[in-house]
Amino acid sequence: MPTSVLVRAQAFIRKKIASMFSYSLRKLLLPDIDAILDIQRQAYVAELCERKEVLESKVMAASVPGTSWGIFREAELCAYAIAYPWSSERIPVWDHPHVALSEPCDSIYIHDIAVATPHLRRGLAEKMLLCLFDRAAFLGLDKALLIAVQGAHQYWQRFGFEVCPQVSASSFGDDALCMRRDIRVLCSET
Repeated sequence: MPTSVLVRAQAFIRKKIASMFSYSLRKLLLPDIDAILDIQRQAYVAELCERKEVLESKVMAASVPGTSWGIFREAELCAYAIAYPWSSERIPVWDHPHVALSEPCDSIYIHDIAVATPHLRRGLAEKMLLCLFDRAAFLGLDKALLIAVQGAHQYWQRFGFEVCPQVSASSFGDDALCMRRDIRVLCSET
């Protein structure tokens, strides 16, 4: 993909977010890891908090396709989304530091969307999810995949995700559920 197309797409997404909030959107960078870890500790039980090197590998894997962002208020990271292209035939493994982007990719794997406690209930997670859908469609990906933890499957069902009962996501915990959604349906609804 030409760099100019990627830059234009990212500018469009940043403008879209900026017009909705007094927040700014930018690509996650390695210096953001400590803030990501802080938000992760606010959002998840200790057993689901990933190690620093694991999050670093996932942020790096998402840097080329431009699928991981942070929403900032001034210099404060308020929310983040980590996602990357993936094959819907493979199930991700929790807390694994090596992310090998599979080929061919037909899905965007939404590894994590988390919001810092002071910024909850402002629509940040939903806006990031919609931006991820837009980005996935731009990349030619037609599905979204995620692993719901801590009983969050009901939250994700509001956005059209369906549980895949035949797929085990046990590396993420006993209650983890693999969920999928067709992005083409979303794009035709908007």
